Amino acid sequence: TQLIELDLSNNDLSGEIPEVFGDMEFLKLINLSGNLKVNGSVIPRKLQQRIDRKSLKLILGEIKNPKSKSNDVQIIAIVASVGGVFTLLVILAIIFIFIRRKQKTTQVSGSPSATTRSINTDTRSSNPSIVTKERKFTYSEVLKMTNNFERVL
Repeated sequence: TQLIELDLSNNDLSGEIPEVFGDMEFLKLINLSGNLKVNGSVIPRKLQQRIDRKSLKLILGEIKNPKSKSNDVQIIAIVASVGGVFTLLVILAIIFIFIRRKQKTTQVSGSPSATTRSINTDTRSSNPSIVTKERKFTYSEVLKMTNNFERVL
């Protein structure tokens, strides 16, 4: 078996690049990035010749993790989506509560209930002539309904 790629990145290596790398004929790539203590200014002569002929690629220096930026974007997108959905649910809940309250108030004022009272102007009549739904009457309305309190019960 022959070594084609040698990835020694991010291994906290120190020192100079070994000359033996230049003698490895089948080696096409050496990655030494992320090793701050590797002295890249002194590249062995045989290794430099192979680099110049483009039969070998040498990677030195810090390589930023390309996934870290996309991970940050993904996290921001997820947080924004969850926050948006939560906000939408809160708004819908508030709207639902207001609609529910409005329906209850119209239901109480719009339909007969247990608190409905009947007032008969004629005591012999079985049908109520006035149905109150907890309504308050003014004094003038009461006078008009009772013909100025004409009949005493």
